Amino acid sequence: MTKYYIIIERKECIQCGNCYGLDPYHFEPDEEYTSIVVNGVTNSEISKGAFDDDKISLAKQAVEECPVEIISVKEL
Repeated sequence: MTKYYIIIERKECIQCGNCYGLDPYHFEPDEEYTSIVVNGVTNSEISKGAFDDDKISLAKQAVEECPVEIISVKEL
C-alpha cells in the first residue's frame, strides 16, 4: 500500500463539494461545507492528514477536479 499525505488550503475553498463527492474516503465537509481531510488535523487555514491505503488514485482525481487547485497529494 502507498503512504501519502493530503493537504487542503481551506481559506480558498469555494465549497463546491467536488472532492468529497468524488472521494468520501479522504474528504468530507465541515458544518459550512468547506472541505476537510477525514480524521485529519484541521484549522481555519488548512486540513491535512496521512493515509496508508490503496485509494490514492481517488485522492489524485480530487486534486484534478478541484476548480481552485487547493488540494495536494504527496507520496511519502
